[in-house]
Amino acid sequence: MKLADFGFSTQLDKNGDGKLYTMLGTRGYMAPEICENKPYDGVKVDLFAAAVCLFIMKGGIPPFGEANL
Repeated sequence: MKLADFGFSTQLDKNGDGKLYTMLGTRGYMAPEICENKPYDGVKVDLFAAAVCLFIMKGGIPPFGEANL
């Protein structure tokens, strides 16, 4: 799997909690916390999106149309 950044990289907010707040990405690859406009950990949501990509590569279809709890 090759990883690419399409302009979504960002610096952490200066409030010091290490969380991100911007809603970015494609709906079918977004972690549930992004869809719910909650603060999120960038590394964890990137891993979630990578897992969706791997699922599609292996199964041929997306695991769901849009993430939800």
